[in-house]
Amino acid sequence: MNVTVLVKVVLAVLETFAFFVLGGFAVERKMVDEKSLRGFSRFAINVLTPFMVFASIAGKFTREDLYSAWIYPVAGFLMMLFHAALGYLFLPGLRHKTPERRATFMHMATVNNYIY
Repeated sequence: MNVTVLVKVVLAVLETFAFFVLGGFAVERKMVDEKSLRGFSRFAINVLTPFMVFASIAGKFTREDLYSAWIYPVAGFLMMLFHAALGYLFLPGLRHKTPERRATFMHMATVNNYIY
């Protein structure tokens, strides 16, 4: 096992928990209230997450990578199509068939984690 990779992973996990501790401290000291947390959460999910995903993909991407990496997005897209078809197959089996539940079921069946 490569030790430098292990160190990078451990540091990333520690960094994440350090932010948890900072957030807990800010809530405990009443520096941040629940209304602010909702705003921070929406900003992180709707703005920062797509930026980080794009930066992760495009930051180290070279033209030569197209020749070897094209299969990954194609495979992800094909998996999404396959799972959408499976979702439509299982859709009649839902117990409560409200439009919201149907849409949520199809979204979860189709997307899973392939968008990341």
